[in-house]
Amino acid sequence: PELARAAHAAAQLPPIPISASSLAGWVACSATPLRIDDVATIAADAPYAFDPATDRRTGYTTRSMMVLPLREPEGAVIGVLQLLNARDEAGRVVAFDPALTDLLMSMGSQAAVALHNARLAAALRNAYEETVFRLAAAAEMRDRETGEHVRRVALYAQALALQAGLPAERAEDIKLASPLHDVGKIAIPDAILRKPGGLTEAERREMQRHTVYGARLLEGSDLPPLKLAREIALSHHERWDGSGYPHGLAGEDIPLSARIVAVVDVFDALSSQRVYKEAVPLERCHAILRREAGRHFDPALVDAFTSIASEIEAIRRDHPDPPPGVFEPAAPESTAPESASSSSARARSSMRRSLS
Repeated sequence: PELARAAHAAAQLPPIPISASSLAGWVACSATPLRIDDVATIAADAPYAFDPATDRRTGYTTRSMMVLPLREPEGAVIGVLQLLNARDEAGRVVAFDPALTDLLMSMGSQAAVALHNARLAAALRNAYEETVFRLAAAAEMRDRETGEHVRRVALYAQALALQAGLPAERAEDIKLASPLHDVGKIAIPDAILRKPGGLTEAERREMQRHTVYGARLLEGSDLPPLKLAREIALSHHERWDGSGYPHGLAGEDIPLSARIVAVVDVFDALSSQRVYKEAVPLERCHAILRREAGRHFDPALVDAFTSIASEIEAIRRDHPDPPPGVFEPAAPESTAPESASSSSARARSSMRRSLS
């Protein structure tokens, strides 16, 4: 009971400062294990001291202590393991057995290796994520999109995946994969990719091939996020009713990851302002998604997406686009000023492209 009360109280505490003269700090700096039979008997001239402040806050009484450095495989200290109040069979607080030092050091080394590996894994995942976002942003900037578009799509996709009941790990993989949905646009000529107004039939067919180009760029990887990225790149323009491309898949034959990205990509395209169009109001964006449910989109995913509208709006607020024209390539120059009617027609064309 005493330990449980102390643990509960400690959980409410702010981080405990560590200095070179504290017990944990001295062990971390010296890389030397420390065994103390009774903290009350620490000599005044010792290079370390026990701070009773935490005991006073929690009601716990510290007596015996074993403090061990946690070393990485290369030898660097990355943490400290602090054990308090060894007990005998009767439950009385006793000194730690010196014979346990080697065993505890071995256990501490295993813990340090686990921490080291976790840090490496996190660093690799962060490096992967940044590389993906930068590659995706390069593709999107050719299409007059912004880097924030791919970040929003990634976060929307993760939120929708979770709302649809996918495990957190799978939702995280979809977040990491979704920025590459349009990476195949790298292979589309600028004359088509950045053409104002409508496309000819031949140009439209070539534009649609960005799905196939993206899948080719991403094929052959065994990494789960990149395997998902290929799946998404190939199939995010398939439609629930089978009228999409490139393979005319329908319903649940379309991979779930691609169905998720189809919803969030169109939502972001509609709701974002660009140099060539105004943003569609959010309520109308949701209305368009509902109208297209069962035709363009998986109806269950549209329902799930609209149910988290407040979360989606929060993501938009946290990841706004730069002002129009900043970091966005200009549209190809025209030899004549654009009329109001042609500007309106181009906005309608942009909306049709979002749904194509």
